[in-house]
Amino acid sequence: MAIDKRSSKKGGFWEVLSLLFLIVVLVFGGRGVWGMYEKHSEALLHRVDAEEKLKSVDDRKIFLIKEIDRLNSPAGLEAELRKRFTVKKEGEEVIIITKEEPVSTLDDENPVTRIFDRVRAFFQ
Repeated sequence: MAIDKRSSKKGGFWEVLSLLFLIVVLVFGGRGVWGMYEKHSEALLHRVDAEEKLKSVDDRKIFLIKEIDRLNSPAGLEAELRKRFTVKKEGEEVIIITKEEPVSTLDDENPVTRIFDRVRAFFQ
């Protein structure tokens, strides 16, 4: 049996061309798969953040519902008024305690400032 050299060369060319085509398809397909993997990872991170925000909003909603229920009662409304404003019932007395602010004296001031004040007072 004789082997035709032309047919073996053509077969080798098509084999190499097919292999190159498969490599190109694999590269582009791999890039697409990698891109989808990155999007999936990012979506998981966003999901975790969204779930944390949802939990925070749910907690806030529960707190606000409790506050509304408390303020709808007469005792809760009275407590809130007393807390925000100085409201008293008839016969009650209200004592308001404030912080006393210290009075500054010359001893508290900067010594250099005191010297300049004395010099200026001398010339007046």
